[in-house]
Amino acid sequence: MNKKNSVNERCIVDFSIIDKDFSFTLGKVNYIKARQPLNSHIHENKIEIVYIVKGEQIYNVKDKDYMVRSGECFIVYDNELHSTGSNPEDKADFYYFIIDLYKHKNNFIGYGDIEGDNIVNLINIDKKRVFKGSTKIADILDKLIQIPFMNVQYKKTIIRNLVSELLLNIIECKNTHDTGYYNNTMQNITDYIEENIYSNISISELVAICGLSETRFKTKFKKQFGMPPHEYILRKKISTSKILLNSTDMTITDVAFTLSFSSSQYFATVFKRFTSISPKDYKKLSTRK
Repeated sequence: MNKKNSVNERCIVDFSIIDKDFSFTLGKVNYIKARQPLNSHIHENKIEIVYIVKGEQIYNVKDKDYMVRSGECFIVYDNELHSTGSNPEDKADFYYFIIDLYKHKNNFIGYGDIEGDNIVNLINIDKKRVFKGSTKIADILDKLIQIPFMNVQYKKTIIRNLVSELLLNIIECKNTHDTGYYNNTMQNITDYIEENIYSNISISELVAICGLSETRFKTKFKKQFGMPPHEYILRKKISTSKILLNSTDMTITDVAFTLSFSSSQYFATVFKRFTSISPKDYKKLSTRK
């Protein structure tokens, strides 16, 4: 039922072991550093729902990249080829839930045929891929992955209820417009970071823009983006460095100091942390294309 790798980065629960009629799997992932890109694959007749708890991931479906950030959901619909493209699996915490909706369509997890049909149709109706989730989704997933290992009565009933609640919350969030998700204050902060990406940006500069205390600013920023502001800045610098390494003749040292890293060694360390390869290897790969 439970599969973990040697450093406890991944926990997977196949619920069909609990009940053969439960055609769904839940995985919990904790990547403490970037990993190699996820290869292309298909979940036959199943959809996959990803919820990012912390960090961010880039997924690729039909040759299009989708950035998914902390607090957001991402859906891969049935029989769609997907991967992370050329992007590494990033440092992040996230859940993925894979379910055969059509197997559950009739008498959907304890509901009647009509309601089951409605739920399947509402999830598939507009093929929306990325949308703002909710803390309730995170709470449900936390409970759902723990229940199989607990000695509780009515375990199957609890699982049915949690899965139903999860899908109903997904439908609600999917059909809610994201107006105001990135509020003006945080937008001003991210704009400032983009405009000053070549500078050594300090937290005190960002605090001055938003008018909050440093503690409150860091809390608000992490809640919104799933990472501390310093990590966000580093990620943006690494994204810019990839462009420079790809499109200019700048050396790795030049790129490091252009982006205000304290040394080329530190730049290389940060680059590998977020991309899984060194800037030297990345530049070699870029020149081959």
